[in-house]
Amino acid sequence: MPRLVRRKVFENRPRLCPVCLGRLQKLSGLGGWLIPQDYLCPSCGYRGYAFLEELPDAEKKTATGPERERPAEVRAREEPATGGTGAKAGPGELAD
Repeated sequence: MPRLVRRKVFENRPRLCPVCLGRLQKLSGLGGWLIPQDYLCPSCGYRGYAFLEELPDAEKKTATGPERERPAEVRAREEPATGGTGAKAGPGELAD
């Protein structure tokens, strides 16, 4: 499962098109404060408010690193509890 990465708000990162991953251009200079900023992709013609941000190389290494080991109590809560012998009931059968 991918890890959430906290980003710095005022850092200017390239915005990428969600369709073709091309660089987006701002469509108007009015957006971003009171109204949402809209973007245009010159390569595929995408026009909208959604965009992806490119991670710097230092953050790419930490975001895609191995997943940390979950504590035992968390793993126990996530595993399904089986009652009785642990055998699963088939369709139309009652479980123990």
